[in-house]
Order: sequence, then C-alpha cells, then structure tokens
Amino acid sequence: MSFYLQHGHAKSSRLTLAIQDGAADGVIFAARNETPEKMAQCIEQIREVGTVDVLFDPQLYISPLTNAKERYLDRYEYYESGLTAKDFISPKKIRAYAKATVSTQLDFGVDAILSPTVCFDSFSDVWSHIALTLAESTLEYTEKIGSVPRLLLSFVLAESALDSRDDLDAFLDTITTWNAAGFYIIVDRSDGTYSQQWSETRLRNLLYLSHVLGSRNDFEVIFGYTDFCGLLFRAVGAKSFAGGWFHSLRQFHRGRFVEGPGGGQRPLLRYPSLPLLDSIYLNELQQAFDQDFLEEVLSNVPQDEVIESAASPEDADWTQLLSERAHWLCMKELDSSVGVDVDTDVATVRERIEAARGLYTILSNAGVVLERRHRGDHLAVWLRALDGFADLL
Repeated sequence: MSFYLQHGHAKSSRLTLAIQDGAADGVIFAARNETPEKMAQCIEQIREVGTVDVLFDPQLYISPLTNAKERYLDRYEYYESGLTAKDFISPKKIRAYAKATVSTQLDFGVDAILSPTVCFDSFSDVWSHIALTLAESTLEYTEKIGSVPRLLLSFVLAESALDSRDDLDAFLDTITTWNAAGFYIIVDRSDGTYSQQWSETRLRNLLYLSHVLGSRNDFEVIFGYTDFCGLLFRAVGAKSFAGGWFHSLRQFHRGRFVEGPGGGQRPLLRYPSLPLLDSIYLNELQQAFDQDFLEEVLSNVPQDEVIESAASPEDADWTQLLSERAHWLCMKELDSSVGVDVDTDVATVRERIEAARGLYTILSNAGVVLERRHRGDHLAVWLRALDGFADLL
C-alpha cells in the first residue's frame, strides 16, 4: 500500500527529500502550482529521484469557486475560469473537458489518470450530478481510446454531504457499477482549522464509503488531503492516502482556494507524535520532557536525534522542514501498520487508539497542559465512529 505526497506551492526540495527518506510512495501533483512546462520538468525530476507513482490533479473544481485563486491554472488548455453549472449542461462540452484533461495527463506520462471533477455539497445537488457526469464521460473516453494508465474517478465532496446515509448509499450504488480502477476522494472540511477532530456521524459514513469501495468492491481508493485519520481509512479498505507539508495540504478546505486577506502569523513549530496520534506544538513536547515523558511521546523517527541530542526540545535546532520530514515518516508508518484484512486492521487501530488515550491521561495527570485541540478528544470520536461503522456492515 502507499502514502502519497500532496504537492502544493513552495515545494523547494520537499518532494525529493520525502522520496529519499523513504516516506513517500508517490506524488499527487496539483495543476495550479506549476505552469505546464514546469510541471513536466517536476515530473521528470521526480522520476530521476526514485520509483514512485505519479498522479496529476487537474483541479477543475477550483474554477466554479467565487474569486478563485487559480495561480497557473489558466495556462492549461483544459481549464476555463469562472465555470457555472450552466457550462456543464452540454454533453459535448463535458466530453471536451474529459478529453482535454486526459490528454494533458497522458502528455505528462502519469501512472494513473484522475478524472476532472467539481465540488459538491450534497449527494443529491446539481453539482453532484455534474461530478458524476464528468466521471462517467472520462470513463467512456478512456475506454474508447484504450491503452491508458489506470483510471481513478475523482470526487470532492463537502463534509456535510456525509450527514445522509441514504444519499450516500444511492451515490455508491451508482459509482460501484463503473469499470474504473478506483477513486480519488477529497473531503472538503467544514472547518478550515487544522485538527484531527471529526463529526462522529460523518466519519462513520466516510469509513463506510471507504469500506464499500475498497474492501467490498475491490476498487483502489486514495484519500487526498489527509492526515493521521488516514490510518482509519486504510484499515477499512482504502489503499492509500496523501498529505503534504502545509496544513492546507493535509486538510482540504475550499476557502483556501479563494482570494482573501493575505499575511498571517508564522506557524508555531510542531512535532508529529505517533504515540499521541496527533501533531503537537514544540512547547507541548517541552512539557512532556519536563515531566520525564519525552521518550513516550517521541515517534522513533531519525529526526528525533535533533531533539534528543539537545538540552531540551525547545533548545533543539528544530525546524519546519525537520517537522515536515518527521511527519511524512509518521504517515508512512501508519500506512505500513495496516493492510492485512479489515478485522485485523481495525483491531490494530483500536489498540493504537486506546494506547494513545492512555498516554494522554498519563500526561494530564503529570500536569502536562496541551492546547485544546491537542488533548486527544478526537480519539474517542474515532472509536465511536469505528463502532458505528461496524454496525453498518
């Protein structure tokens, strides 16, 4: 199975380092962040670094957003700015989008084709219908031309769409009849604040979606813009998940693709803790050190040496890049920890969650004060979602 790097702006040497570290099995390139010419160069350079799976997200879903931040998207032949639902009424035009995005990806020499798609808020709204039509048209086009890489049908669904199990079932009934290799799923989170927290109902239904597609119907399922919760998706049937360096590459929120006030504070340094199943601030790691619980919180990644060789975590020469590299290795470890069968993997995840909850209790009792979003509350929700998911089977 695999963990993918989610490509974004300011890539610098990040992609190369992740592959060299053995943290990434593939890269999902994002169209808006490179010109077509630069994209071709990036893909060629990645091929030279190692054997990885290369995918390209056309990001057509950005076009209908009001005041969209398109960056280089208008340099691509398939892309049109300011698309509305009316632009997708014509079957001929939809076929043209499918053909153009597939042709672009074939020119890049990708290992899988991602269909163009749009964001939708409900499985029953007009945009959902457009997304289904784009997917089906792409499937028909690739079947027509033949000799193409595997096809992954893309969907970007609002988190709120997961409130309705009936609508979800109808959606799954439709897409499971298609002869595609699999699906690339992005969930547009309701809250753009970086957190491991989910609504129990929505997470339960998302686990169900992952299981129905990946385990029950044997499709390849890749979850994009995902973080620690990728472990849950993998356990119930997904083949892969993807995440990047910025929080916006680990948690999708359409607001990040819309023009708004710039600036903002420099993010606080974080440490990705596998034992806690969360990314905590460096000053929180310092508290664990002060109470002699540093080893219990560390993730056993090579970057730990920088912290362990210093007088304390806050005295360490810890950088944003070190944090990112450690984070990707943690994601790869989570990915590698499952992959046996659903029952075994769910049991493994449960044990891991319970161990993390126990560690949070120990730290709290020792006087370690974590920021509100880092207190492990997400773990109880994860467990209840797993229970609810099991009841759906």
